[in-house]
Amino acid sequence: MKRAFTLVETLVASFILVLTISFCMLPFKNTMQMLRLYKDRRIAENRILTVETIIKSAFENCGVGISKDPQEYKAGFGNKNRAPFNWNGALSITNTSQANVGKKLRVAYTMPTECLSEEKVTIDLSGKTIFLTEKANKDYFAVDIYDKAQSVKNWIIFEGARQTNTPLLVTDHSADMISVRSKSREVTIPKGSRLMLFRALECYCTGDKFYTNDFRSSGEQPREDGICAIDFDYDDIHNLLTVRIIARGDDENISAGRIEGAEKCTPDMLLQWQNKSQYVLYCEKFVLHAANLTK
Repeated sequence: MKRAFTLVETLVASFILVLTISFCMLPFKNTMQMLRLYKDRRIAENRILTVETIIKSAFENCGVGISKDPQEYKAGFGNKNRAPFNWNGALSITNTSQANVGKKLRVAYTMPTECLSEEKVTIDLSGKTIFLTEKANKDYFAVDIYDKAQSVKNWIIFEGARQTNTPLLVTDHSADMISVRSKSREVTIPKGSRLMLFRALECYCTGDKFYTNDFRSSGEQPREDGICAIDFDYDDIHNLLTVRIIARGDDENISAGRIEGAEKCTPDMLLQWQNKSQYVLYCEKFVLHAANLTK
């Protein structure tokens, strides 16, 4: 004769079933948590990579034809009291008085073109016309404005010129020729010297965003979200730039306030974020060698 399960037996069986299910689900929950952490970390790593790429792209030609000496740098642009012409050399770091903005990195660099000088020519303060082997893109310059010296687009350098580290102001442009003059001293440009375009980039972080200003347009440009803090240090003796970054992920429900890679950032950077973020924070550090900043 069959008998029914008693209440006690049913409860025991139910308890064992729940315990078994919980035991089986634990690895699944752990795996899902690890996947969420991995996805969150990848988001932060991509943010850091974007910032690193932006800085590296300007840093590669930092100091090519541009002086690291503050006085020589400013004199080359006619001692103009306007950024980026009044910066302290081709590479500088400044503390700002703006609220919630830390250090700013300022990089003056050049972009090479396909254009070469047709012949040897000497440029003085009165100016001279240079003929080029290729037609220069009209968008390189902004010669239509009244005060041409105010635009970074109107400043160039010729690679291999003597004197070195002397920018030239473009006053006119037509097809394969440009008219230029020096603001500081006489410059001799050898035949076959490459035309380099002057560019400037300012980088900083505020309000959970990474910003740049390249001075070819007005105002700063937000470039990447989720960048909580950034710090710059420059070793002038060895020409090494150290960049430290704190970036966040996007998942608010995993280990809020946790900091990964804390040893890569300074105590001051960590202090302002310790147990204050609703996200997991990820620290990174990279070092760049300014090979062209020799004088």
